[in-house]
Amino acid sequence: MLPPAPRVPGQQQQMQQQQGQQQPPPWRQLQADLGHAAAISAVAGDKEIAFEELQFGQQIGEGGFGKVYYGTWRNTAVAIKVLNAQAADSGKLMAEFMREVTTMTRLPEHQHVLKLLGVCTQQPNLALVTQYCSKGSLYGLLHSPGCYLSWVEVVAMLLGAARGMEHLHANSVLHRDLKSGNLLVDGDGCVKVADFGLSRLYHGMHTMTGGLGTFQWMAPEVLANQRYSNKADVYSFGMVMWECCARQVPFEGLNGVQAALAVMARGARPDIPPHTPPGLAALIQECWAPVPEQRPGFDVVVLRLQELLQSLQQAEVTAAAAAAANATAASFNAAAATAAGYNVAAGMG
Repeated sequence: MLPPAPRVPGQQQQMQQQQGQQQPPPWRQLQADLGHAAAISAVAGDKEIAFEELQFGQQIGEGGFGKVYYGTWRNTAVAIKVLNAQAADSGKLMAEFMREVTTMTRLPEHQHVLKLLGVCTQQPNLALVTQYCSKGSLYGLLHSPGCYLSWVEVVAMLLGAARGMEHLHANSVLHRDLKSGNLLVDGDGCVKVADFGLSRLYHGMHTMTGGLGTFQWMAPEVLANQRYSNKADVYSFGMVMWECCARQVPFEGLNGVQAALAVMARGARPDIPPHTPPGLAALIQECWAPVPEQRPGFDVVVLRLQELLQSLQQAEVTAAAAAAANATAASFNAAAATAAGYNVAAGMG
């Protein structure tokens, strides 16, 4: 267990007052009034579909909630996230499922946010049906030895993820578990922000449940059970950007608790690889700044990544033009050398 954060006198009472003022999410009251199944059905609304409409293919993922399958629904390739019986009986996992359904049904659609297609609400067949991303997660791509990614491709994917996060924050949604494993990549390389089981609506600064998410990507204020805002997601995105540069898990060699203690006690951050483009290295450092207010918003992150992408694309065009010019010159020189050799040979004859 992580040690509690130090608090000044009177801070605990203030935090308790703030917690008491927070309104419970609407789905929680529905759950209390109607029970699990009826509450999920009410939240799903016109997204509710029959489990029998789904055709299942191979399993493509698994977690504490259950399993994820490739499948088809109405002749469309989909991903099907099925809750197992243990998850359905777990209040915590059911709360995450309800939160995910609520967030995805209420959030306006966006190119860089995973699209919810349907919800199966009748127990024991509880499932989420989403668009299928054939390239899997960004985590899988980054940590696949055979996967080569150019800087243009890396920054383009980061830009897509940042745009998705900008959309979430514009609609007052904190992700709270942003990491490469929750960024999915479709067949065209388009990144989709996914997995809203820990997401939450917010209004300014809140005292929320600490310790949510995955330690290696979590902001220090979240690890320390302190007040946090949407800037906690920005910190996590900084870790994702670092991971894209290093092609390693943050704080590799440390377990989650060790990484958390290093961040809280020593302000530790992983070393940025020297080959990282300077503009990206500077943005990473800004995003994981120790003081949340010093971190940029995702609107700024999007602009910075757009500028960086344009710069990298121009550099690629320039390099390609130079390579083509060199190849042309080499070909001309080779042809000239061949002609000179022929003339010499002819003269000798």
